[in-house]
Amino acid sequence: MQLEQVAQLPVLSLETILNDHFMQASQITSKVKVLQHFEKYLETGYYPFYREEGDGFFDRLQQVIETIVSGEIPSVSNIEYDSVYKAKQLLAVLAESSPYTLNISGLCVTLQASRNNVLKLIDLMDKAALVRRLYAADRGMNMLTKPEKVLFYNTNLMRCLTPHVDDVTMRETYFASQLAVAHQLSMPNQGDLIVDGRWLFEVGGRNKGFKQIKGIEDSFVVSDGIDIGHGKKIPLWLFGLLY
Repeated sequence: MQLEQVAQLPVLSLETILNDHFMQASQITSKVKVLQHFEKYLETGYYPFYREEGDGFFDRLQQVIETIVSGEIPSVSNIEYDSVYKAKQLLAVLAESSPYTLNISGLCVTLQASRNNVLKLIDLMDKAALVRRLYAADRGMNMLTKPEKVLFYNTNLMRCLTPHVDDVTMRETYFASQLAVAHQLSMPNQGDLIVDGRWLFEVGGRNKGFKQIKGIEDSFVVSDGIDIGHGKKIPLWLFGLLY
């Protein structure tokens, strides 16, 4: 994508996307082949050093992760070296199973750590923008409250830490990363995410239907692999214009 094309892309509010996505997507895709650039963004487009070629990007990102885990987190939290090692273990576990529906007992056994210490590590990595906690809509949020799910903060981190990223994980991680900038996210009883306690979203591929959220007011399907949506089915890439 040329820089002049990027500069011309609009910043859209969530309400505009929900109410006017067909027109917005039609205007953009008539000028830009969005999907091919979107795939590149998911892999290497989140950080300002995205222009580095070949393996340079992931080497740089791996250094960033190491600095955060081994340097920045201990400097603000007074955790011991053993906890730094456990934080690295935790990232490895999440990389192999994200989106990780939390099994605290299993994590405690794997990391040989107490429940509170595991939750503290997740809290620190959330604050350090490595992971993102999602809580049930009817529960409060604090360091010792168990989140329902843990996602990576963005899709580039996933690509850096594991070569095997499934499409479901990629879509949920990207969608959450875009909405969380200006909106409150939580886990609903049905669907994938509820935003600001009002809008319900089910995220999937191009053929994703409304079965799981049928009949629910203010619900939408967000689909990967499509240029333009229709009705309450919205292309996933369009949410990248929220900021």
